[in-house]
Amino acid sequence: MNKMIKTLLVILFMNCISCKNKCGDGCPEWEKCEKGYQDMFSTTYNCKSILNKFNGDYYGNSSIIFENISTVNSNATLIQLSRNDDLGSNTMTMQINFNDSIVLLNPNLTIVFTSPSNDSFTIPSQTYYVEVYNPTIGNRVFTNVIYEGSGSISNSENNYLNINFTYTFFDQTANFQFTTS
Repeated sequence: MNKMIKTLLVILFMNCISCKNKCGDGCPEWEKCEKGYQDMFSTTYNCKSILNKFNGDYYGNSSIIFENISTVNSNATLIQLSRNDDLGSNTMTMQINFNDSIVLLNPNLTIVFTSPSNDSFTIPSQTYYVEVYNPTIGNRVFTNVIYEGSGSISNSENNYLNINFTYTFFDQTANFQFTTS
């Protein structure tokens, strides 16, 4: 009986030592295998999105430059990035909270990462019917607004976010620039 317990313990020990990547056939392109639940008898592994590392809030400085009219600067802009698997495994939703009651931006832009090995993304052309500040008339109006641009996030301990996009409405074009502080 004592020998059987030792044998079982050796088998259990060998099984635990040999635990490696257990994600089966591997993970899809935009995911990586990560260790999940672990106890003394087993370890589970799951494929998780490589974009999870970018989820969160980004505080920084921004400016909006209205073509031939004015510039609006803010030192307290919040960008929130969250996963959006409904549109593809390489997409996220970007919400912008601009600290200015005059300038309103669409809070739900879709961003698309270009490669799993690159931290650059595009903001593909998107049209939304939203309220926006029109500096020509000095008031806010509802209209269709087209957003388009690009950005990048450095893959470091403190993710550095850089965004540059334009939005167009009526005969006006504005350029939004953001960098984390």
